[in-house]
Amino acid sequence: MLKEKLGILIQELKALSPFVWVGVAGAAIIGTLLSTHQDWRLYQQLDTDGLHAQGWVTDKDIVGGKNVNYAFRVGDKLFRGTGTGGYSNPSFAELSPDDPVLVYYLPQNPGVSGLGDPMARVEDQHRWEAWGLVLFVPLFLFALRAELKNHGP
Repeated sequence: MLKEKLGILIQELKALSPFVWVGVAGAAIIGTLLSTHQDWRLYQQLDTDGLHAQGWVTDKDIVGGKNVNYAFRVGDKLFRGTGTGGYSNPSFAELSPDDPVLVYYLPQNPGVSGLGDPMARVEDQHRWEAWGLVLFVPLFLFALRAELKNHGP
């Protein structure tokens, strides 16, 4: 019984038009991209509840060429974090150890911090999400219309 149902499902999947497969692939790509940027909640919280501090670069990621290690003080305590350049800070390539950087942190928990202007990061992420939707939704609707036409009223 399960084997029969699986066979029917495979036949139905094979019968789908290429447009539907493109739509499914587009949804998978957009979903993957969005899931890799789960830090948007952190940066939204840093924007609404965070305070800014002057930090400094402690080290840079030599292998990947993306991550910047930084430190900052709140009162007499030292905190550390890792982030990326830009967003009101110089780009990764322009940063060197001991360079000053803008850091936002949560006053109730300074160990939660982010490098750069959190609102600029959130806006940039929303821009990418919007482009993904602008490109995907018309394609999906076109594929859905074509598939519904194939199956009749």
